[in-house]
Amino acid sequence: MAGPLRIYNDTQTRKLAKSFADPAEVSFPELKQGEVPIIQLFFQDSTDGTANIPFTRVNFAGSTLKLGIVAGDPTGGPDTLIAYQDSWTGITNGFQGALNLNTVGISNAIGNASSRACTVEIEVTEAGGNPVKYYQGPVTIKAAVIDGLSTVPTPIASYLTKNEARATYVPIVGVSSGSITLVSQSGTKAIILTCTNDSPPQLGIATIDPYTP
Repeated sequence: MAGPLRIYNDTQTRKLAKSFADPAEVSFPELKQGEVPIIQLFFQDSTDGTANIPFTRVNFAGSTLKLGIVAGDPTGGPDTLIAYQDSWTGITNGFQGALNLNTVGISNAIGNASSRACTVEIEVTEAGGNPVKYYQGPVTIKAAVIDGLSTVPTPIASYLTKNEARATYVPIVGVSSGSITLVSQSGTKAIILTCTNDSPPQLGIATIDPYTP
């Protein structure tokens, strides 16, 4: 089973770190349209720089945590969130939640493009406090190959079996009571050729007019 996406948010630099033990700055991982990834959010304090590794964990228990994504860059006006999560479960040193990326907003934002550059924001409001946006940065959402709006093609056989061929085409040799139908170019007339049981056998010809194939 694939593990969750782990996000380490430095509350001092307001950037993302690789882990509690690695201060290297990283970008928010690329997301895929249509999926619902499990995300784990961890917060740390790098006040002492890299000398205090692993970083001090920040305990936001009892706080309200929000993660939202908008298409493109945020503006001064009202931006429509295309993905949003404000329901998180407390885990050791952090939070866990599912982020639904199978939304109409994401579908509209991507359109016919292969991906869409977006902005993700992480906001924390401590009990009795004000909201603080500890991270805002770019994230790319790739268009889905398989999603609920796509039509799955029906598999077809690459060749016909013996029985399928007999049911599709008129047998000419080795089958009794066989006949051959020749249709005119316009599809309105036809001639049916058969072999009789007379001795010697005779060629039977029937004309259909009009002919509807």
